Amino acid sequence: MNSFSETTDRRVKKSKKAMQQSLLEWMEEKDFASITVTNVVERADVNRGTFYKHYDYKEQLLEEIMDGVTDDLKEAFRKPYKNKATLELPKLTVSSVKIFEHVLKHRCFYTLVLTSNTLAGFQHKLASVLQELILGDLLHEAEDDGIDRALQAGYHSHAIFGMIVEWVRGGFEHQPDYMSEQLLLILRSRPADIVFKAGSP
Repeated sequence: MNSFSETTDRRVKKSKKAMQQSLLEWMEEKDFASITVTNVVERADVNRGTFYKHYDYKEQLLEEIMDGVTDDLKEAFRKPYKNKATLELPKLTVSSVKIFEHVLKHRCFYTLVLTSNTLAGFQHKLASVLQELILGDLLHEAEDDGIDRALQAGYHSHAIFGMIVEWVRGGFEHQPDYMSEQLLLILRSRPADIVFKAGSP
């Protein structure tokens, strides 16, 4: 790639990032349906021609944001076992778990997932992505112990997403390392260690 192409590519990425950030900021302020292309480009400090060079309508811009977050989620989830033949849970370290760093990096988006009607359905999408990763990458060769792998993957994916939801609702009170540490503690806990206290009759 020559220097001209590299410069053009950087400009395109910069413009797209500015428009993505602009749209997310507007979605914090009003309904998606009432956001206009003019709103987006003015806050992003680009012209309408730049917008229409890459998108036909604002929904495509939102789809690109969602695809980018999904791809980044997959990459973050796979970090602990990337280029490894196996993943040994006891040897997994806090620093190797990157999923909460991913969430913090996209905190504006994840907050909107819980507060915007437009992104309400994306909660299911994120949980499904996690389920597919767990089932496809981690459980596909697990020993036969009688456990339904699809149900097991669903259990773990919704548990992880539940932690993310609580973290977001709590205003990201804890650091990503703390969340990773808690996740590992929960994953390593044995059923016998969990005590359920019955309520009063």
